Amino acid sequence: MRYPSRYGRIVRYPPSTRQSQLQPCSPLRSHLPWRFIGLPQLRRHLLKRRSQLAGGTTPDGKRILSVENLAYTHTPKVAISDKVSYALGWFIEQTPNGGIVRHSGGTRSFGSMVVLQLDRKLGVVVLTNQGNVGMPDTIGLWAIDRLLGNPVVDHAAKSLALAKTAYGDSVQQYARPASPLPSPPLAPLAGNFANPGFGKAVLRTDGDMATVELLGSGAKLRLDPWNGGVYTATLVPEGRFAAVAANLGPLPSAFAQFQSDKDGKPTILRLTFATGQAYDFKRE
Repeated sequence: MRYPSRYGRIVRYPPSTRQSQLQPCSPLRSHLPWRFIGLPQLRRHLLKRRSQLAGGTTPDGKRILSVENLAYTHTPKVAISDKVSYALGWFIEQTPNGGIVRHSGGTRSFGSMVVLQLDRKLGVVVLTNQGNVGMPDTIGLWAIDRLLGNPVVDHAAKSLALAKTAYGDSVQQYARPASPLPSPPLAPLAGNFANPGFGKAVLRTDGDMATVELLGSGAKLRLDPWNGGVYTATLVPEGRFAAVAANLGPLPSAFAQFQSDKDGKPTILRLTFATGQAYDFKRE
């Protein structure tokens, strides 16, 4: 396992997973839902806001959340194990030397982990320019263990095992059937589409190749036959998306399939991602 020695590099962790490529990372302002301010600036921003949010105040000291309501967000609601529970947006975990509040997250080519020990006013923020397959969680939990003096736990081994399992599930999910049905040509369905979240898109064909371009960002998804009317959608490694595609690995990002409208016409292109989240692009 390799840790980042400088910003702007993607670490190789863990091996044999879809996010194990070593690649530079560039700002993606036009297709991220927030303004990209860079990892160093974002780290300072989060560290500053962590102490303010822990007290329920704004940067200028104005209280926006009462102490009682803030404490309520850290109250366990659902038991996950004998040591871990889920509260309101936070995982609550009991460690040998004190309870911690934590949550990790991520999006394409970015990962994060926030761990707090409220009694001692300790906090760890981990930001990576790689999709989260467990490294932010590993570093965050290791760091808080060291700060609290907890026994050494091999968090990396646990994260690696989970990442390998998740990758194996993804490989199986997108594996083409042994005897797939023939896929109809997409040329007759080419045209302009739109989704409320992604904006406008264009389906183009060039011979046997079909791509969906998201006009707002310029990202292109290559559609490959999978089984009958179902296609896989893979990010095309072009321009500034080359590093993102390398970071994602060779597996597709979603399934694509045309859906019929009330008149029986295939006017809706549906992208369904591995999580089950689906986005409908309607023909314009």
